[in-house]
Amino acid sequence: MRKNAKAANFLSLAVVACMVVMSIAVESRASGPSNQVIPGSAPGAPTGVTATPGNGQASVSFKLPEDSSIPVASCTVTSSPGGITVTDSGNPIIVPGLTNGTPYTFTVKATNAVGTGPASKPSKAVTPATVPGAPTGVTAKAGIGNATVSFNPPASDGGSPITSYVVTSNPGGITASGPHSPITVKGLTNGTAYTFSVQAINRIGTGHSDQDPSSN
Repeated sequence: MRKNAKAANFLSLAVVACMVVMSIAVESRASGPSNQVIPGSAPGAPTGVTATPGNGQASVSFKLPEDSSIPVASCTVTSSPGGITVTDSGNPIIVPGLTNGTPYTFTVKATNAVGTGPASKPSKAVTPATVPGAPTGVTAKAGIGNATVSFNPPASDGGSPITSYVVTSNPGGITASGPHSPITVKGLTNGTAYTFSVQAINRIGTGHSDQDPSSN
């Protein structure tokens, strides 16, 4: 009888233990999901940053970092001075809003799904510029077979020093050039009425004259 009682007690305890385990298993629930993470690292710094100046802007080229385990999605270019920034997925990146005649350097940061990496070394300085404005106050004094043309420099040199001026006669299209006012135009026909236009030249090119409608 004692053996049977012990067996019955053991069986009862086993059943109870099994029920407890099943109860715990039924009541256990999984937690909600954690925040999303992406294994990997932010990009390194781009290299080989170069800039090409334009009219009030610059085109910035660079090499993407090679040490990123996740593809670069975009890059951000920052100007100095001014702190003008442009973010784009292309290469080169155009940075507008610059001041002609002001030297700028540029740095680049790369961004991927993990984050934004460190800035590159700055590019060499470049100076945005355009052609000069139109000279003003053009007057001419006639000579024998020539005319001496005087004028005032344009209000803007386009951000690059003026290197010379060219004077053009009308009619005839006879030209003469010089570094400053006045400039004498030779080879004119005595007895013919002439007018003259003046254009300024810098490293970018030749500007408009005050008689060119597009200069107004």
